Amino acid sequence: MRKKGTQGFSLIGINLLVITIYLLLSLLAKAGFSWQSSAITLWPASGFANATVLAIGWTILPGIAIGNFLGTAFDPNTGWSIQPFMFPVAIAAAAQAALVKYALIRQDLLNDSLNRISRLILFLLWIGPLGNWPASITF
Repeated sequence: MRKKGTQGFSLIGINLLVITIYLLLSLLAKAGFSWQSSAITLWPASGFANATVLAIGWTILPGIAIGNFLGTAFDPNTGWSIQPFMFPVAIAAAAQAALVKYALIRQDLLNDSLNRISRLILFLLWIGPLGNWPASITF
């Protein structure tokens, strides 16, 4: 059994790990998927955020928001550039992951083996489009 004081440290530690991984994945996306454009075509950190919230739970949402903010604010070529739009985008990244988990709980898909194609398609439809709406409405 864990002592009460160590639970806070593990929560901080897991959020710092999430921030670091999210930042590294965003740098990977900016370096590898931008193709001479300011728009990023692939954002693997979003998938990481969805999977992490599903696996660990709600307690890592601050790490996702901070990781997204840092990943959006830092560019490997130009350095740090903080813009006003980055705050709502960071909140939307955490909201996206939370919304996906909430929708999957409501549809009772988290405890499903997904061995029927109809259940698998329903799962993918909740993860994909529904998960990206919070981020898209910030622009």
